[in-house]
Amino acid sequence: MLTLYYAPGACSMASHIALEETGTPYETKVVGLAQGEQTKPEYLNGVNPRGKVPALKTDDGILTENVAILTYLARTFPDAKLLPSCARAASPPTSRRTKT
Repeated sequence: MLTLYYAPGACSMASHIALEETGTPYETKVVGLAQGEQTKPEYLNGVNPRGKVPALKTDDGILTENVAILTYLARTFPDAKLLPSCARAASPPTSRRTKT
């Protein structure tokens, strides 16, 4: 089962919403940032040595950045449609350097 380490009102909300959208069962662990829980040895050694949220514990290990977590969720649960289709994902670069 997946476990999300998060703090209410922090950037971990994005991962929490995406996880909810997958419909898969998961557990949550609130990390009390105001109490400094992210700086305690249990969290630093067992979850995220950088002392930040979010972190997602999976069967394969722990992901510790929103981008990694969101990508993992989108690819692991494709039926949730968290990523655009391949045709829509293939778009031209947003900026180009041209010679004048």
